[in-house]
Amino acid sequence: MDNEYSNVISSIRSINTDESSSLSSNTNEEEYNHHTNGTEAYSTHTNGHDNFDEDEDDEEEITPAELIEKLQQSWLNEKFSPELLEHKTAVVECIIEQIKHMENNIRSAKKGDFRIAIHKLELDRIKFLLYSYLRIRIKKIEQFASSILEEDNRRPSNIRSKLSAEEYAYASEYLKNVRAHLTASVLEHLPSNLQDLNEAVTMPRPDLDKFVFLRTMDNIKGILIDDMTNDGRNEIIDMDKGDLYIMRYNPIKSYVNSGEVQLI
Repeated sequence: MDNEYSNVISSIRSINTDESSSLSSNTNEEEYNHHTNGTEAYSTHTNGHDNFDEDEDDEEEITPAELIEKLQQSWLNEKFSPELLEHKTAVVECIIEQIKHMENNIRSAKKGDFRIAIHKLELDRIKFLLYSYLRIRIKKIEQFASSILEEDNRRPSNIRSKLSAEEYAYASEYLKNVRAHLTASVLEHLPSNLQDLNEAVTMPRPDLDKFVFLRTMDNIKGILIDDMTNDGRNEIIDMDKGDLYIMRYNPIKSYVNSGEVQLI
């Protein structure tokens, strides 16, 4: 299982974190300033709703600061969402390039430059966001592997998978091992009429009616809030940009995916 976990984490590639590397003393200071002032633009694919899509033809150039903001938004949404959200492949790949870029600049900076400590702190912060984002997704995959794979197998071909290729391989192998363990340790010792593993009943599923805190990033009209008591008292509400709400996740999950709602 550790090997499969390593395969998923390998999607962030190998990042050299040896901060004890010697710093070159003859680096051109202007070049160092150019690469660490946060103005270099990255080219990414986006569908216009802050959801990155590798299949889109339109490209959007964003600065490192905007890129890190997108990572933080993805991290917060994934952290507070009860379900697994779409994997932000383009954001992750660009962040990895940014990390490598910053590490190279730190190694080649002049010794004694006070800015090195500041950039190391920023680098550690970016790494924390990235690693935490991936760990949260791994935890959800392990918890809801059956329902996630079931949903992925039922999705239309024109709908993008929530899983990266590495995550799909990990989820499949993890669920296979869970089934084998349950069969060997429990089901084989039960009467034959009780050996059927009904995953729809026995496997946990995300609670989409969980209450979440959210901030609206745009004006949203006509959100249907269904009545959980089945009394027919459904409500339609409008949300203004910047408003804060606490409400059930299910009615607003599509707005989380489109970027119109930010979980907090």
